Amino acid sequence: MEIGHKIRKLRELRNYSQEFMALKLGISQVAYSKIETGQTQMNLQRLEKIAETLEIDPFTLMSFDDKYIFNNHSPHNQGGNIVNHYHNEKEERQNLSLRVKKLEEKIYNLVEKFDAQFERDKK
Repeated sequence: MEIGHKIRKLRELRNYSQEFMALKLGISQVAYSKIETGQTQMNLQRLEKIAETLEIDPFTLMSFDDKYIFNNHSPHNQGGNIVNHYHNEKEERQNLSLRVKKLEEKIYNLVEKFDAQFERDKK
Protein backbone atom coordinates (compact mmCIF):
# COMPACT_ATOMS: atom_id res chain seq x y z
CA MET A 1 0.00 0.00 0.00
CA GLU A 2 1.35 3.45 -0.95
CA ILE A 3 2.11 5.90 1.86
CA GLY A 4 -0.46 8.40 0.55
CA HIS A 5 -3.17 5.74 0.67
CA LYS A 6 -2.18 4.84 4.24
CA ILE A 7 -2.34 8.49 5.25
CA ARG A 8 -5.79 8.87 3.67
CA LYS A 9 -7.15 5.75 5.39
CA LEU A 10 -5.81 6.83 8.80
CA ARG A 11 -7.14 10.36 8.28
CA GLU A 12 -10.57 8.94 7.49
CA LEU A 13 -10.44 6.68 10.55
CA ARG A 14 -9.75 9.78 12.70
CA ASN A 15 -12.62 11.53 10.91
CA TYR A 16 -10.29 14.39 9.95
CA SER A 17 -10.87 16.43 6.81
CA GLN A 18 -8.19 17.23 4.28
CA GLU A 19 -8.66 20.88 5.26
CA PHE A 20 -7.88 20.06 8.91
CA MET A 21 -4.75 18.13 7.97
CA ALA A 22 -3.59 20.91 5.63
CA LEU A 23 -4.09 23.50 8.35
CA LYS A 24 -2.06 21.43 10.85
CA LEU A 25 0.71 20.98 8.27
CA GLY A 26 0.71 24.62 7.22
CA ILE A 27 -0.08 23.88 3.58
CA SER A 28 -3.07 24.28 1.27
CA GLN A 29 -5.75 21.63 0.94
CA VAL A 30 -4.69 21.11 -2.69
CA ALA A 31 -1.08 20.51 -1.60
CA TYR A 32 -2.29 18.08 1.06
CA SER A 33 -4.44 16.23 -1.48
CA LYS A 34 -1.33 15.72 -3.60
CA ILE A 35 0.32 13.97 -0.64
CA GLU A 36 -2.54 11.48 -0.40
CA THR A 37 -2.56 10.85 -4.14
CA GLY A 38 1.21 10.34 -4.27
CA GLN A 39 1.86 13.39 -6.47
CA THR A 40 4.21 14.90 -3.85
CA GLN A 41 7.46 13.41 -2.63
CA MET A 42 7.36 12.57 1.07
CA ASN A 43 10.25 13.62 3.30
CA LEU A 44 10.93 12.48 6.86
CA GLN A 45 9.94 15.80 8.46
CA ARG A 46 6.60 15.84 6.64
CA LEU A 47 5.97 12.19 7.52
CA GLU A 48 6.67 12.89 11.21
CA LYS A 49 4.32 15.91 11.23
CA ILE A 50 1.56 13.91 9.52
CA ALA A 51 2.00 11.06 12.01
CA GLU A 52 1.89 13.54 14.90
CA THR A 53 -1.31 15.08 13.52
CA LEU A 54 -2.83 11.61 13.17
CA GLU A 55 -1.73 10.91 16.77
CA ILE A 56 0.42 7.91 15.90
CA ASP A 57 4.14 7.31 15.56
CA PRO A 58 5.76 7.37 12.10
CA PHE A 59 6.55 3.65 12.21
CA THR A 60 2.89 2.81 12.79
CA LEU A 61 1.93 5.08 9.90
CA MET A 62 4.44 3.45 7.57
CA SER A 63 3.46 -0.07 8.58
CA PHE A 64 -0.31 0.56 8.57
CA ASP A 65 -2.29 -2.06 6.69
CA ASP A 66 -6.03 -1.67 6.27
CA LYS A 67 -6.41 -5.45 6.52
CA TYR A 68 -6.53 -4.80 10.26
CA ILE A 69 -9.73 -2.89 9.72
CA PHE A 70 -12.67 -5.10 8.95
CA ASN A 71 -16.38 -4.66 8.61
CA ASN A 72 -18.81 -6.65 10.65
CA HIS A 73 -22.51 -6.81 10.06
CA SER A 74 -24.04 -7.17 13.49
CA PRO A 75 -27.10 -9.41 13.74
CA HIS A 76 -28.42 -6.94 16.33
CA ASN A 77 -28.11 -4.09 13.86
CA GLN A 78 -31.34 -4.38 11.90
CA GLY A 79 -30.68 -1.12 10.05
CA GLY A 80 -27.92 -2.81 8.10
CA ASN A 81 -25.25 -0.32 9.13
CA ILE A 82 -21.66 -1.48 9.14
CA VAL A 83 -19.80 -1.55 12.45
CA ASN A 84 -16.04 -0.93 12.17
CA HIS A 85 -13.62 -2.70 14.49
CA TYR A 86 -9.92 -2.05 14.93
CA HIS A 87 -7.99 -5.27 15.18
CA ASN A 88 -5.27 -4.08 17.54
CA GLU A 89 -7.26 -2.78 20.53
CA LYS A 90 -4.37 -3.27 22.99
CA GLU A 91 -2.15 -0.85 21.05
CA GLU A 92 -4.98 1.69 20.86
CA ARG A 93 -5.52 1.45 24.63
CA GLN A 94 -1.80 1.94 25.21
CA ASN A 95 -1.75 4.98 22.92
CA LEU A 96 -4.77 6.44 24.69
CA SER A 97 -3.19 5.79 28.08
CA LEU A 98 -0.01 7.56 26.97
CA ARG A 99 -2.01 10.56 25.73
CA VAL A 100 -3.86 10.75 29.05
CA LYS A 101 -0.56 10.67 30.97
CA LYS A 102 0.82 13.48 28.80
CA LEU A 103 -2.31 15.56 29.43
CA GLU A 104 -2.05 14.91 33.17
CA GLU A 105 1.58 16.09 33.10
CA LYS A 106 0.58 19.27 31.26
CA ILE A 107 -2.17 19.97 33.79
CA TYR A 108 0.21 19.31 36.70
CA ASN A 109 2.78 21.71 35.20
CA LEU A 110 0.13 24.39 34.69
CA VAL A 111 -1.06 24.05 38.28
CA GLU A 112 2.54 24.32 39.52
CA LYS A 113 3.08 27.48 37.47
CA PHE A 114 -0.19 28.94 38.73
CA ASP A 115 0.72 28.16 42.36
CA ALA A 116 4.17 29.72 41.94
CA GLN A 117 2.70 32.85 40.39
CA PHE A 118 0.10 33.02 43.14
CA GLU A 119 2.82 32.85 45.81
CA ARG A 120 4.82 35.60 44.07
CA ASP A 121 1.73 37.81 43.81
CA LYS A 122 0.99 37.37 47.54
CA LYS A 123 4.34 38.94 48.47
